[in-house]
Amino acid sequence: MARLYVGLVAPKTYVLDFVPGFSSLDLSTVSAATIQVRKPDGTTTSWSTALSNQTASTITLTYSIPSSTPFDQAGTWSFYVKFTIPGGYDRTEEWTEQVLREHGGA
Repeated sequence: MARLYVGLVAPKTYVLDFVPGFSSLDLSTVSAATIQVRKPDGTTTSWSTALSNQTASTITLTYSIPSSTPFDQAGTWSFYVKFTIPGGYDRTEEWTEQVLREHGGA
């Protein structure tokens, strides 16, 4: 994963490649995916993604970072992906990433 920094803007992208591991989720049935986000101050948001390289066992999600950066706080950010599938939703486990100040450090 590339480093994430406060102020990161377009044309950068945040790309996630998923393999479901122990899940029985057929990734070819995913019709949409959003990255659910919790910032260091506890506020939450969600980011729409583009789907590609989609098979039953793998999927690539791409979030194009807008010109008005979502990365506005240094610290520990929490993420999980919510997949839209026939009949409802499924999700990944949560993970964290450090968003650094431009000159390093959280």
